Amino acid sequence: KLHPPTLIAANTSFVDVTPENGPFEISDGSHHIPDAIEKLKNGELASTPLCLKVGDVLIRDPRCVHRGSPNTTDVPRGVAVLGFDRADHERGGHMAENGIRPEFYNSLVTMHATFMVFFALMPLMAGVFGNLLIPLQIGAEDMAFPRINMASFWIMPVAGFIMLASFFVEGGAAGAGWTSYAPLSTSGEWTGVYMGQILWLVSLIVLGFSSILGALNYVSTVINMRAPGMTWFRIPLATWSLFITAWLLLLAIPILTGGLILLLFDQTIGTAFFRPEGSGEPLLWQHIFWFFGHPEVYILILPAMGFVSEVIACRSRKPIFGYHSMVIALVSIAFLSWVVWGHHMFQSGMNPLLGMTFVVTTVVIAVPSAIKVFNWIGTLWRGDIHFDAPLLHAVA
Repeated sequence: KLHPPTLIAANTSFVDVTPENGPFEISDGSHHIPDAIEKLKNGELASTPLCLKVGDVLIRDPRCVHRGSPNTTDVPRGVAVLGFDRADHERGGHMAENGIRPEFYNSLVTMHATFMVFFALMPLMAGVFGNLLIPLQIGAEDMAFPRINMASFWIMPVAGFIMLASFFVEGGAAGAGWTSYAPLSTSGEWTGVYMGQILWLVSLIVLGFSSILGALNYVSTVINMRAPGMTWFRIPLATWSLFITAWLLLLAIPILTGGLILLLFDQTIGTAFFRPEGSGEPLLWQHIFWFFGHPEVYILILPAMGFVSEVIACRSRKPIFGYHSMVIALVSIAFLSWVVWGHHMFQSGMNPLLGMTFVVTTVVIAVPSAIKVFNWIGTLWRGDIHFDAPLLHAVA
């Protein structure tokens, strides 16, 4: 077992672990580990960078060299070298023994979140229910652009196949998390994933076109194909929620797609939009992602709010309480969703005044949500309530 790292003096010299300057016999003071260097060179300890002290010389895995890690320029300031943490090493060892290496675990978590958000929740809430409910509830025979609608549908499995293909390329699937924060996602140097990360980016870019085409169809259908007498304040709340969601998709997806293209350029042609070593700004990716990401939260939840409104009204055997205020609350949530993205970045070092601004907008956006809950309670009040499965799911 390797012991916890040692505090290294300021005059410590460093020796990189490379095939040219070995072999070494490493001693941590109580145990001799003659094969550790060979394991490093063979990639058997690739899950964790290794830094060990031998006398006054530090034997260092070259993968320790990155921003914030000790290197030859940092030594005069005096540093504490972070090497193996025994508990983390043992956990990683148990995972490897059970057939899942830490790198593969990162890929699984990344891909699970990506598929759940982009390939499950979005297509289900906006795609399936949008195509089902909008024509029915506004009295239209079909969507405004049936061929565009079909194209939107068939683009999605293409994007899904591209994403799944990343499991079968060298290095495996993307492992930088579903948010793919820079600079972790800008180069395979950090995660060991090159082509998998590129396929992740290409897949989401392709999927973005599917979402944009579908949203354009929903907006056009609701505006132009309502039945005679179906005025704006007679539209059922489920369709209102899908209509507002479509506008959020139209405005938010191009922002994410633009950021994905810039990140793809960093990966493939050597640009430095988000790479600090090329004077790029990693925080720019966070701003781009979350400027899309918080409207995305309401892209997922607004349709559910509309469905809950319909179910509660139906199962209470009375019209929804406060219909106009419900519509205004939906529109207010959509507008306010564009000014709260910073609360995902409180740990990024933003100006405290800016952080407080995002705190205030986050509190304010809770008001229209509270109005909706109040109106749901008002609808149930003195209603002829039928406690069947749909209502139980709606109020759970």
